[in-house]
Amino acid sequence: MRSLSILIVVLLSISGASCAREKMMDKWFAVSPDKSCVWHGEGDPLQAEGATIGATGGEGKCRFGGVAIRLDAANLKGRQVEIKARYRLEGRGRAKIMLRVDGASSQIDAAEMPLVDDAGMFARRFSVDGRAETLILGIATFDGVAAELESLTIFPLAYIREDAGDSVSQVETYQAATRIVREHALFSSKVDWRSVEGESVLGVVARETPWQMERRVRSVLRMLGDHHSALQTPDDLIVAARESGPKFKPTFNRIDSDAALISLPPFSGNDPSQIDSFVSFFHSEFSRLHDEGVKHWIVDLRLNSGGNMWPMLSALSPLLGTGRVGGTESRDGTTDSWAIDPAPWSVPDLTRDSVAVLLSSKTASSGEAVAIAFSGRPRTRSFGTHTGGYSTSNKSFDLPGGYRLHVTSAIFMDRAGRKYPSGVEPDSLELSLSEDGAEQKALSWLREEEMDR
Repeated sequence: MRSLSILIVVLLSISGASCAREKMMDKWFAVSPDKSCVWHGEGDPLQAEGATIGATGGEGKCRFGGVAIRLDAANLKGRQVEIKARYRLEGRGRAKIMLRVDGASSQIDAAEMPLVDDAGMFARRFSVDGRAETLILGIATFDGVAAELESLTIFPLAYIREDAGDSVSQVETYQAATRIVREHALFSSKVDWRSVEGESVLGVVARETPWQMERRVRSVLRMLGDHHSALQTPDDLIVAARESGPKFKPTFNRIDSDAALISLPPFSGNDPSQIDSFVSFFHSEFSRLHDEGVKHWIVDLRLNSGGNMWPMLSALSPLLGTGRVGGTESRDGTTDSWAIDPAPWSVPDLTRDSVAVLLSSKTASSGEAVAIAFSGRPRTRSFGTHTGGYSTSNKSFDLPGGYRLHVTSAIFMDRAGRKYPSGVEPDSLELSLSEDGAEQKALSWLREEEMDR
């Protein structure tokens, strides 16, 4: 939601005092703090033919931006409405249809709805609060993706029945979420439970929209202060399923006669075929380079932002070994160990080879778990900057309504039992390592380490 909040702030700055409200009702405007973002908008979503809009970043440089229109809610408030559009996406970034509902003096609601196919049809229904005065409808793009929407419409359907019972699922979702946080969260004692539980709170939740309920759950998670617990909506889960696998292609580059640089990408999802393919690629590359005389390894984790740590640990098992390589400690002191399944007999044992690990502030979550798995390993040293500080373990729970809750429940620890509550400090702090400089620093240490043996 942070990205949506930033876009809404920008949107308000563009559509504020400089433009009279009545002039904004039929005009598209940019939602782009970045001048490299390109956009266009034509037509009226309230008319049958709809609107055509697009947003992209010049040469992929636009971090986030978009285009939006302000609509009079007179014929939409208190009703269920449907947004529909045909769309196309190009690039590796993300795109979301965004909606904001404003009352007479303040925001009432906001939602972001991801586009989940490269080409497809978007259709979504939701209820507009009876206090609504205006709606802001548009598209937000992230990380340089190009998005084009055609026949974008928003049409009123039936009036909302107060006795329809749609809020039951929201109350059940909220109750389930707070119960799980109380029972499992590492820092549940930080939550002001009097303010988030009780019949009075549930009465308010029963009258809220789904997006208001989602924000309320996220507010509870922020009270934990772990910066890692998260709520995924049904739409988020659709997107996550489509993004399963490595975020980018892993590489093995030989940088000297007996040294190689390995880039380990984040890996998401639990698809067995993708995991097998990922792990097998690493094992085959280790075998090939070992046969060619490589015995010094640089493992680059600088762009590893996390995901499913088990495929990543299994991929590196020739270097890490198959014993206890780390673990977690929960709030009651219970510990759990990380143990990796052994590689096939045909894969060489590289646990006696020297390893340099490259870290950055982008190394996070399961990326930090991989870094910690190398901590305490003989003939190993890390270089770079302090990691992202998400060195905690999440448990995942399915909630009523198709949501999924991820709750931080334990702290990472290395094979020696040392805990990492706020990230990993490298053995050699290098604040300004360029890509080539990082390789050279690591390679120099590998050479020194070899001479000291």
